[in-house]
Amino acid sequence: MSINNKLIQFGIGGMILFFISYALLGGFSSIHVEKEKAEPFYIKGKHYHGQTNKREFQELVYSMMELKKNGELAGEFTICYWGDPDSDDSLKVMVGVASPTLPEVTDSLVTEKIVLENVLVGSFETHFLGAPSPSRVNDKIKETVAEMGIKTEKLYIERYLKGNNIITLVPITQ
Repeated sequence: MSINNKLIQFGIGGMILFFISYALLGGFSSIHVEKEKAEPFYIKGKHYHGQTNKREFQELVYSMMELKKNGELAGEFTICYWGDPDSDDSLKVMVGVASPTLPEVTDSLVTEKIVLENVLVGSFETHFLGAPSPSRVNDKIKETVAEMGIKTEKLYIERYLKGNNIITLVPITQ
């Protein structure tokens, strides 16, 4: 058998192994969007104004994740975008942790109350390695909004739940 045949067999075997692993991690899972009731919550963290594809935003996200990981912030890691997070527009964003009760006030972090009633919740069941991109979840939410003929606020809330599950909430206005 020539070396080319061995390389082809190795490549095909690698691709098969990749697709099996991806499937076992839930990579082919569909994105679910459902209308649900939601409770108001508080988010404690830091504000950011600008484009979310900038280094400054990524640094803020990582620094807040470190505070959460080190136990300095208690709650679910949460990012609130006032506007479409997939756009290139400059947005108001808050990165921090969510809590159902008013958290302790500190000098370096701000607290904001997010009032919710009816929301669309975008979710998927998968390991984070097989997870769809947040923009795919947002696209599915936008598609559902169009299908249902409803209106939503310009607020996208990403909540990072235990087990590396992420849900996106978008408040419904009507």
